[in-house]
Amino acid sequence: MESVNFSEVIAQTDIEMELRGWTTDQGREYLKKTYGKRSHFLLTQVELLDFLQYLASQPTPTLDEIIIAKINVEIQWLWWTQKQGWEYIKKIMGSDRVFC
Repeated sequence: MESVNFSEVIAQTDIEMELRGWTTDQGREYLKKTYGKRSHFLLTQVELLDFLQYLASQPTPTLDEIIIAKINVEIQWLWWTQKQGWEYIKKIMGSDRVFC
């Protein structure tokens, strides 16, 4: 097997996760379930390439889906429920401007 630059592949997995709107927690859960490891830094070369191939095969979400996912992550960081967060957003933006 040809040698692979781990840092480049890890960077590419980060990009693919970002493009698909995956959070770090979603990536960690997938890695634990699939490989029994918590981080892509702990994967073997074969596992890392397999993970990258899996990510690249997943559909890319729409811009709206990415924005909603990012908002939901921010709401979690505030320790709000989804309902609290979206009610606040609707209040400050006006309910006719919110797309969910």
